[in-house]
Amino acid sequence: MHDDMIDFPCSYDWLDHYHKRGLTPYGSGRGDPDLKRLYHEIRETQHTIQELLETLIDLVSSLQKGSNNARKDDGDEEAGMKWLRR
Repeated sequence: MHDDMIDFPCSYDWLDHYHKRGLTPYGSGRGDPDLKRLYHEIRETQHTIQELLETLIDLVSSLQKGSNNARKDDGDEEAGMKWLRR
């Protein structure tokens, strides 16, 4: 069993540095490949959600603009419904 020669608080970077040199059996855990993979998947998912949200906002915006234009053209409430049925 290894002795822990680091008996003072230090940053994760220094903890990893000391771990690589065998001064402590404890690492920060930041180098865990499963955690890195999970972090990467989360970032990709966030990016996909952001793209979908932007697309949804664009679609709703175009529906609102089209509905407003149809009402202006015909001047009645039924015009908006006609536009939506297209």
